[in-house]
Amino acid sequence: MKRALIPASLLLLTACQQPGPAVLRPYAAAEEGLTLVYINPALPQDQQAAQRLQVRVDNVVDREDGAKVVFKSFTVGVQPPFQSKFVLNNSGLGLLSPDGKSELPLLPEGFPDRVASWTRAGAQFRVLGRGAWILGTKVLPADRGSEGIWVEARTENGAVSRSLYLPAFGEVQTDERQPDGRWLTVNLLTQYGFTDLPMAPPAEQQADPPAKKRAAKTKTKH
Repeated sequence: MKRALIPASLLLLTACQQPGPAVLRPYAAAEEGLTLVYINPALPQDQQAAQRLQVRVDNVVDREDGAKVVFKSFTVGVQPPFQSKFVLNNSGLGLLSPDGKSELPLLPEGFPDRVASWTRAGAQFRVLGRGAWILGTKVLPADRGSEGIWVEARTENGAVSRSLYLPAFGEVQTDERQPDGRWLTVNLLTQYGFTDLPMAPPAEQQADPPAKKRAAKTKTKH
């Protein structure tokens, strides 16, 4: 493992330092090995861990048309992980079908500067503007800026949610409007780091114990 997931309590020590120079990154996780951990703070404490979501960028492949195909693994609680493929193209993000023949746009091309609103699966989306991630002081280190883009989503049944997207991370927080008008955070990035996939030990290592036993028998005959 290159780097373990970084607890928010440790990152808090560096959150007050002066941010470094800005680096242009897509509004999505696209660095190999980057692992993000999300919780739903609206759930009871014991359910938050059981439904914790871990997202890992397994591989990034350049496509001939200039786009990038991003392979990600998703793990909910202790369930087995599943993998999905995404396409990054002209600042847009799409979800590829399992056969790779169709694409569901998640963020439109030109996001966020050249697009103000779009529609997906009957839901209406619009860019609200830039804003700082207040809760990011417990998660982000000095070299990661806290300014992102707020996007509002309205479904056909009247549900309203707002998500904040950060460069190099993508969605870091989503709030849902309650019937009484309150906003409730239902998805929140709490940890991130860079991890390697577990590797099985080489098969040759399994032959070591028998080899040592044979050596011992040879010595007793001497």
